[in-house]
Amino acid sequence: MFKRLAVIWAALRGDLRLLWAALRHPQAPGWLKVGTALLVLYLFMPFDFLPDWIPFIGAIDDVLIITFGVKWLLGKLPVGLLDELRGR
Repeated sequence: MFKRLAVIWAALRGDLRLLWAALRHPQAPGWLKVGTALLVLYLFMPFDFLPDWIPFIGAIDDVLIITFGVKWLLGKLPVGLLDELRGR
């Protein structure tokens, strides 16, 4: 579990910080909070698309889904808000 979190953190460090800043911003859309909550729930779900007991491949689905989910959420942010957050 912690190894999976460490791999995701290493892959997404900058994007996760940007997502955290977007969540705390007063102009953050409501769907951003819902989408982020769903990603966190998926990360801690007891079942996966590919079981974790399969070496290497078991953790890949978690990393890919979280990575693409975070990038997708950031890509859907309004351009002005994203530029403001990146300027910090």
